[in-house]
Amino acid sequence: MKTLKVTLKQHTPLIHFQHDQYGATLRASEFKPRFDKYLTQTIERGNYDYWKRFLVGSVVDANIDETAGTSTQNNLNARNAKLMNKFNEGFCALDYKLKIVASGSTSQEMESLPMYFANQGNVEYKYDVYSQKDIILEFSSFHDELLGLIEKHLNDFLARTNFGSRQTKGYGSFYRKGEEPEKANYYFIVKTSDSTILFKSISDFYAVIRSGINDGLYIKSALFKYLKEYNRQWDKRSIKGFFYQKSEIKAEQTDHPEADSPLVEVNPGSRIMYKELLGLSTSELWLKKGATLTRENKEIQRFKSPILFKPIHVEEGEKSYYKVFIYLTPIPQEIRGKAFEIKWSLATESETMYMSDFFQIEDYFKWIFDNKSNLVTISNPSSLSKSQKSRYDTLNRLFNTLTKG
Repeated sequence: MKTLKVTLKQHTPLIHFQHDQYGATLRASEFKPRFDKYLTQTIERGNYDYWKRFLVGSVVDANIDETAGTSTQNNLNARNAKLMNKFNEGFCALDYKLKIVASGSTSQEMESLPMYFANQGNVEYKYDVYSQKDIILEFSSFHDELLGLIEKHLNDFLARTNFGSRQTKGYGSFYRKGEEPEKANYYFIVKTSDSTILFKSISDFYAVIRSGINDGLYIKSALFKYLKEYNRQWDKRSIKGFFYQKSEIKAEQTDHPEADSPLVEVNPGSRIMYKELLGLSTSELWLKKGATLTRENKEIQRFKSPILFKPIHVEEGEKSYYKVFIYLTPIPQEIRGKAFEIKWSLATESETMYMSDFFQIEDYFKWIFDNKSNLVTISNPSSLSKSQKSRYDTLNRLFNTLTKG
């Protein structure tokens, strides 16, 4: 049996349920199944004849005695057929052992860090773990060729993968020590070594490209502006048209004379959801109205964001900062056109909206890149408080540093 050793650096905290254990870190029980699935779906996808020699339970190299009878061969054939059926149904456990070694870590309660919401309400508090020391992956296998595949494809897997909870928002980022990810779609720079500031920056960046910011600092959603260019109606406008009273609609039209005001009559073309394709929110609290909005589909309770943030901590002499790589995943066709029942807690009747067939994440980000200098705008910057001005300036820097990968 041969062993491949790889040294990783942890770049952001990992939300971990065993935070209080010595050496708590990345878990082999999470890493190996995800890596196995990545390998079998990236290389010769669905090709059992290629992968059968590397699968746990393979009979390809079974040592059969020359005197073995027909029953023995029939038994091997049956085992092979059974394994092929399992593979076709999603089984992809590869025949290697993985050991992860970390010499030490620290933990903290997650309540103060942004973009992690499991600590809200009556739920168990979560903790993160962070190791400043090397983390060693040890892959051991009798298959030299399999170890070669692991060595060749590990970097791309790590670049497109974070671990633990809130993975797409940058938590649980690991990468090979001394290296940076490749083949990212985009990246931006966060000039800090403070992980709290990092995650607040990612949170605000994500808010601008999805729903906008309206928490004292008001910044219009970039997605609203994008849809407006294509004469598509913003989700929120449709929802207001469904559920607001006539007096509320009139007030909205006065306050927002542009295309953001809700319609009195909503046509079928206004029943399309775009924002939710960036990450499904099944329940939203509309604080100003004291109302809760829910989106329900019995088949779809969760939808992973097609945007992955991969923060890498960079040290250059006395300078250190985060380089946040962005990886985009095409939106699955299975979710497009799906109907969701929209419920408003202040109304007795529900409405139906549908996931967009039009929206493509790659096209949207190209538009963001082309318009990055005009996305973070407010009408009167001088009216901002000191903290709001700092946040506004930080957002402008993030978008201005947005670079194609």
